[in-house]
Amino acid sequence: MAADDRASIRERLDLAGADWRRAPGSDPSEPLVEYAFVRGTDGQIYVALRDAANPDGPYQVYTRREWEAFVGGIGDGDFDERY
Repeated sequence: MAADDRASIRERLDLAGADWRRAPGSDPSEPLVEYAFVRGTDGQIYVALRDAANPDGPYQVYTRREWEAFVGGIGDGDFDERY
C-alpha cells in the first residue's frame, strides 16, 4: 500500500463548511469531481478534490501552487490528448 504523504495536511483541514464546486460547463450526467478551497490551521489555502457521487468518501488535497500548475496545464492543452 502506498504511503499517504498528505495525511498531515488533511489533519489541518476542516471541510465542514467547504464550498464545493464543479467545473463550469460540467455535464451532470458524466462522472464529476468537485473541488473546494480550504484554509488549513496553518493559515495556508489548500485545494480538496472529491468524487461528486461519493461526497463522504476519500478526497485528495493539493497545495495552491500544485493546483495553479494543474489549471495552467489545462489552459496550455497538456491534457487534451485522450489515451
